[in-house]
Amino acid sequence: MRMRYALVVAGAAAVVLLLGIDLTPLRAGVDSPPFSVTVPFDPYTVVLPGAGGSLRSGSSQNTLGPGYMAGGAITTNTYDTCGGYKSCANYTGTSSNHAITAWGAGSGLSVTTAPDGIFIGADAGNNDDGTGYITGPDLVGIGVHTLGHTSTAGQSVALGNESMVGCGTWSGVPGCPLLTGGGHTALGDETLAYIQGAATADTAAGASACKNLTTGNNMVCIGALTGTTVQTSSNGILIGNPSHLADVPSDPTNDYLSIGGAGGITGILGTSLQLNVPVTAGTWNGTSIGTSYGGTGSTASTAVVRANGATEVDIVNSNGGRIATFNTSDSGATTCDPVLSGGGGTVVTLNADNGGGTGTCGGTSGTVQVKGQQSVVVAKTANYTVTPNDSGNVFSNAAATGEVDFTLPTPVAGFSYTFVVAAAQTLKVITPSGTNIAIDTSNSASGGNITASAVYTSITLVAISTTQWVTRAAGNAGSWTVH
Repeated sequence: MRMRYALVVAGAAAVVLLLGIDLTPLRAGVDSPPFSVTVPFDPYTVVLPGAGGSLRSGSSQNTLGPGYMAGGAITTNTYDTCGGYKSCANYTGTSSNHAITAWGAGSGLSVTTAPDGIFIGADAGNNDDGTGYITGPDLVGIGVHTLGHTSTAGQSVALGNESMVGCGTWSGVPGCPLLTGGGHTALGDETLAYIQGAATADTAAGASACKNLTTGNNMVCIGALTGTTVQTSSNGILIGNPSHLADVPSDPTNDYLSIGGAGGITGILGTSLQLNVPVTAGTWNGTSIGTSYGGTGSTASTAVVRANGATEVDIVNSNGGRIATFNTSDSGATTCDPVLSGGGGTVVTLNADNGGGTGTCGGTSGTVQVKGQQSVVVAKTANYTVTPNDSGNVFSNAAATGEVDFTLPTPVAGFSYTFVVAAAQTLKVITPSGTNIAIDTSNSASGGNITASAVYTSITLVAISTTQWVTRAAGNAGSWTVH
């Protein structure tokens, strides 16, 4: 083997260093790369034998070779680096889509005009079945046979041998559509190995993560061997490892979440999620949690929270404010009668023994005691139609400058409303046609009403049937007129 060095000066400022390696004998008509360049270059361009045979005046800052036909189609492009047998041999980019970097035999071989790509590793960026060329922008493929079946897909990163290899001669998978969808991230050997067609924005990290995914979109697969059955599923999140495999129950299953597989958290995002096994340690807002788990269909339909040694479990809102408290420390409460407390104190007491259970309270029937309720007080200055949801409210005519009429809903046994004259104006309570209002022993006409105008006059009406309102015992004060 003979080494040859030649310094060629083409113009006062244009210099190119040609490092020659004489690889004789050459195959006539086949291996006859140019060993000299007759066009001027800038002083920062380096071309090695067998490479850059098409360069023309105007190209600059390229490094082409070593490697037969490396950068062989580049004419006036800039900032390109190609090294290895036929590395980016078909790249014809112009100065407006510069900066391909390819290193390794066959690296970037299928790239034609794709701008700003990086392909490192044998056949990285090489559609080895010859089905088309790569034109998508901003591709990064590092590893043997990475990004091996791509077309217009852009903004993707593949790191690992045979990552996003697609299909074709090397993969052993029959022909399939070139990848046109972009936005993928694949980290690890054989990650998103068979991605193809219009698949978009998939993310995989870990050896063989979502290896068999073909046309699914927006999948996230984290951990070696996650998503082994996924092919066309979309919008899922799978996180696991070989000991706790995360996968979809069947393909396709969209919007599926699996963290830790069958022994972790699974379900459909935005619809139903379940924690499949007990969590035996941890804290909830500072309180030690003994066991917490959700139902799993036929095997457990009850969610359980046990607070180790604690007498209280708080429910808080997104701002950290306490909405309600379950505890056994309120006055009169026992371990058998936990209470639900709100801002106004104890609201509900729940008896833990319904007579058929195994509790220690000895009760013969279940009980629910509601206490400490705080009524809602509503002032109206104009006529108002009372609704069933207003049951329990206190209505007044505070600040009214004229008569205010309240029209009751159709009675349902148990509905209750209180009315108070707070302004010295007529307050009228009207009942629907076919129903009556009774004060003491005086009953109104069908669809009748009651009126009062003296300040502090009040009345509480309770429905006892679908046709009758009555006054709660000791539930009226002042003078009311029945019509």
